[in-house]
Amino acid sequence: KKWHNIWGFIDSNEDFIDKQKYLVTILKYANIEDLISINEMTSFSQAINNNPDLFTYFSTEEEIQKLKEIFDNVDIKISNISEECADLEIFDYIKNKKCYEINIRMVKVILNKDMKDNSTDFDTRNYTCILKSNDNIFILTIEENIEKYIKEVFLKLDSNTKEDKETVIKLINDLSINEKLKIEILEKEELVLEDISVIEENNWKLLLNTNKIKATWKNVIKYYEKYEMDDNLITFLNNNIEIANTRIDSSNEELNEKISDDILNEEKLNTELIQSIGYTYIEFDFSKISKERSKKILEYGKMECTIENYNSLRENYKDLIVELIKNNIYQVSTDSRYEVDNEDIFLILNNSIIKLKDKIDLLKKREKNIECNSKDEANKLSDILVKTRSQYSPSAELLNKIFAYNIPGDSKIKILTKYINSLEEQDIGDLLSNMEFPYNEIPKKNKNPQVKLNDILLDRIKKFTYVSKVKSEKNGYRIYKKREN
Repeated sequence: KKWHNIWGFIDSNEDFIDKQKYLVTILKYANIEDLISINEMTSFSQAINNNPDLFTYFSTEEEIQKLKEIFDNVDIKISNISEECADLEIFDYIKNKKCYEINIRMVKVILNKDMKDNSTDFDTRNYTCILKSNDNIFILTIEENIEKYIKEVFLKLDSNTKEDKETVIKLINDLSINEKLKIEILEKEELVLEDISVIEENNWKLLLNTNKIKATWKNVIKYYEKYEMDDNLITFLNNNIEIANTRIDSSNEELNEKISDDILNEEKLNTELIQSIGYTYIEFDFSKISKERSKKILEYGKMECTIENYNSLRENYKDLIVELIKNNIYQVSTDSRYEVDNEDIFLILNNSIIKLKDKIDLLKKREKNIECNSKDEANKLSDILVKTRSQYSPSAELLNKIFAYNIPGDSKIKILTKYINSLEEQDIGDLLSNMEFPYNEIPKKNKNPQVKLNDILLDRIKKFTYVSKVKSEKNGYRIYKKREN
């Protein structure tokens, strides 16, 4: 009775071969006070758990009553027990007194007894099985120790990935579970929730961060209304870019506009999301966003070609102006409020998408703004003038700007041929002076050059006031000048 280390002695001595027999004897015959001391001084509880069929040796009513007294007074938690013991009266007592550890083994034994027909779901829907067991005391024990259950059972079962939706919702909304464990639960489960509102608002960020909520604008807008465009929502949208294929849809027009504004302006958001915006803007400040983002906004057609948008874009990203006006060239050409300079004009003329007709409309209305400051610009203008079938006749001033550069000679001949009848004699002479030899000698005094002329040029040159005659020769026409008096 006074030997409180008796079990320590037996456990450490190899001469005691059948230690289970001594363990049973101590439990049956030692008084409660001694058992408390033995348990405190030795690995007595561990020894009980190392013998899962131990309670099968207690069969009489007196022995069973002794075990109940032990569990009432001695701090012993059963962590391992055999299926055979689960059918004993003492097992129900242990369970109802909550004298067991919450681990995979004990939960399995309890569930197998409570719902043998559903035991196959143990590995895949463990907590769902517990909630459906109808064992209220067992369910309450788990709920009172929910974090331990999650750590020791729920997360340790590798296949436990198919919990019912209601089960997952219950766990995530449980205020007694810390955020770290909730994240682990969400990451483990295959389930993706359809509606964010089934989860308490304080847990919405967890859903987004684990990607366990369906990517719909309905869910996004609900979150946005609470937390606005925070980093969690930005990451979620970027990870679910397929949402860009559907339009933002909210019955709250003000909210619709607010989230659309944020999508336009937020640089960390994937630009593909811009296409989900359901309307266009008449006034936007391009200085607030990058050039790349501005380009995408224009590509997706989210800007009206208004004076306000035109001026803002032109001031910040001038080389993108064509994207804004490409479908409104006539409007820009004819409305003097749209400022257009030489650079703007050639951005338009060099754009392969804009139709030739629109380019000619621009030339007609904004010819005075053309400076033609390079050979490339001269070539572009000559190419357009040669190709067009429009009735447009460029001014002599513009043609002289073109001819001032060394563009291909045949281009100059084609242009002169095409527009010669709309030009004055002096203007034609100026253009000829900027052509290659021998055409540049036609307007020169005392020069009678031999040149190749088509019928149109020939007919007009014959009428020059300073030309006396034109004679056909083997290699062209000889142009004779009138003598000065």
